[in-house]
Amino acid sequence: MYYTLKLNSDSTCEFTIRFGCIGKWKIVDNKFIILTRDKDDNPYAFLQMGYISEKEFKFKIINKNKIKYENVILKQKKQKR
Repeated sequence: MYYTLKLNSDSTCEFTIRFGCIGKWKIVDNKFIILTRDKDDNPYAFLQMGYISEKEFKFKIINKNKIKYENVILKQKKQKR
């Protein structure tokens, strides 16, 4: 399975497991990143993009380059310049 997570400086984010979701993120106790999925006002959006039922995701911060979601370690990808 392929995971992607993009955290923007304005606290918005994009998280993809099989399907994508958009929401807000915050750091809690300098140990966790909590993502809260935006409510989708379009009732047909899940048919177009797929559907993720979870409304909140919790990531454990391992270090500045790695976070853990469930049993998966996500590593920071270097951005192209």
